[in-house]
Amino acid sequence: VRKAIGSSEHRHLCAVLREARIAAGLSQAEVAEALSVPQSFVSKTSAGNVDSTSSNSAVAEALRVDLVEVVTAYVNRVRS
Repeated sequence: VRKAIGSSEHRHLCAVLREARIAAGLSQAEVAEALSVPQSFVSKTSAGNVDSTSSNSAVAEALRVDLVEVVTAYVNRVRS
């Protein structure tokens, strides 16, 4: 799902991933360590400042959540 940075769709996707991270009980630093990236990258992704499907997919993988579930939650959020 690739949407322009700042679009409502992109914000919804970032919110779904942020909520999944919180539900998993992981900090941004822990996700960053799992991805071997700086914590600032996870912060930027969570804030919606990174527009990359591969980045979102990697974050979902690090959270140990199914990407299909993330996309389903995203679609449900956008439609409501």
